[in-house]
Amino acid sequence: MKKIFKIILPIILLAIILLPFSTFAKSLYYKNIFGSKIHVPVQAQIIPKGASAQCRNGKYSFSVTRRGTCSGNGGVKIWYK
Repeated sequence: MKKIFKIILPIILLAIILLPFSTFAKSLYYKNIFGSKIHVPVQAQIIPKGASAQCRNGKYSFSVTRRGTCSGNGGVKIWYK
């Protein structure tokens, strides 16, 4: 029983430590209608590489289609692509 505990406990602790990081990383992206992984809109001082639009709330969107771009961020202020 002690051997099993020594093996399982470190695995459980590692999972508890790493779980928030994996959840956080997944929340930075979403899948669009084509199944592509797209970065969520971000706040930035300069135009981020790959940004397709600036939203009215100042965030930058990386959408590949115009439909729905910045829909949760006040709409599109400026299109870049």
